[in-house]
Amino acid sequence: MITTRNRGKALLVALAIGVALSACSPLSGPADEPIAVPTIIPFGDGSAEITSGIPEGFPSDVPLIEGEIVRGLIARDDSGTAYMVSIESEETDPASIIEAQMDVAGFAVSAETPAPGSVLFESGEWQVAVVVGAEGTPEGTVVYLATQLD
Repeated sequence: MITTRNRGKALLVALAIGVALSACSPLSGPADEPIAVPTIIPFGDGSAEITSGIPEGFPSDVPLIEGEIVRGLIARDDSGTAYMVSIESEETDPASIIEAQMDVAGFAVSAETPAPGSVLFESGEWQVAVVVGAEGTPEGTVVYLATQLD
């Protein structure tokens, strides 16, 4: 059942995914000047904070693939908080490695998402969307987006 709280969380997740995917590329502001990290971006009744590493509060029980941490993000609004981590991985088959890591950590695949290369995992406490090689991102980019379940 979709409740108002779940609908709000879905909007927060959609926003965070959009910002997350755009966060995989270099950020620039007016006149192509780099945006300082961390940066807080207000939106509606919330905000998003872009970080240079794993954001504070990202669930420690979510295993991350080996690679260079490109950027993190925390998005907050009245419906909750979403955490994002973007990683540049050199693995040849990151999707298989991620599925195995998530399984060992107690996360089950809850849904294949409409976006190619993306899977939704759940544990008792967290829902984690993982996107591998999204269009418009550098090859090898893996994005993790975690939200706490109600």
